Amino acid sequence: MNFAKDSVEFYQENGYVKINGFLTTEEVDALKKDVLRILNETNVEKPGSFGSDMQRMGTQHHIDSINKTELWFESNAIDEKTGRVVVPIERAVHKIAHGVHLNSKVARSTTFSEKMKSLIKTFSQFEDPAVVQGMYLLKQPRIGGERLAHQDETYLNTDPEGKLIGAWIALDEATSENGCLQFIPGSHRRPVQRFHERLESPNDGLVLGYRGQADYMTDELDDQYVVVSAKPGDVILIHGKVVHKSEPNRSDKPRQTYTFHCFERANNVKWSDKNAFQETADFKFPRLYTTEPRPA
Repeated sequence: MNFAKDSVEFYQENGYVKINGFLTTEEVDALKKDVLRILNETNVEKPGSFGSDMQRMGTQHHIDSINKTELWFESNAIDEKTGRVVVPIERAVHKIAHGVHLNSKVARSTTFSEKMKSLIKTFSQFEDPAVVQGMYLLKQPRIGGERLAHQDETYLNTDPEGKLIGAWIALDEATSENGCLQFIPGSHRRPVQRFHERLESPNDGLVLGYRGQADYMTDELDDQYVVVSAKPGDVILIHGKVVHKSEPNRSDKPRQTYTFHCFERANNVKWSDKNAFQETADFKFPRLYTTEPRPA
């Protein structure tokens, strides 16, 4: 596919860019149906199956989700005594992660499609990117929480920095009312200030925790954000170091998205050994340009 030169220049200058109508209506519908399939296949009656979101995020469960399709629940969706889901499943989940790009035929065919490969290659100029995570993000009506200001390389760090790109695909209309993305243009030129890393705790063993302070985690920069709304099928490319956030969903409308991230493997770029997700003898990050999609 051919992309406008000014769009590439906008991405290089600002650290993000929106490509309108990248997916067709049929492709968007297939992804939304896939979300429902995953939710409907979840056994919500099994006692003790799920912990709260805060319990799950800092444990081995997060690390092990690298190649699995796991559900993260809204804080009030789980009964703490029984572990059962106590609200309708379609309203209970805020994230399906982190191996959706591997295990869902629809998400996989989207991620590894020829037009997606062309998109990532054109804007990132990566020679050999590998996909490290794929997620459905479900910012639920009225209860979907905010995503605080962050840089994606806080969680997916490379050496040298700046060798990460994310693709964020709107499956619903995303507006300021239901929590669309907001960016600080040009902030991808600043270094990564905060790191979410593997840590060794004397009492708890391996944990995930933060290191470093970030000046963007204050209200002082609020007037620098640009609100970027999106229509279903639009894709927003996100530089790994650009500062961005999203507000809570204050509306009655859902804000579902499919997103994945990939980093450059060529030219001696290193994946931090402190990142939560790591390759093992039995699992390697799939290469974006050479991995074959599965038919949807």
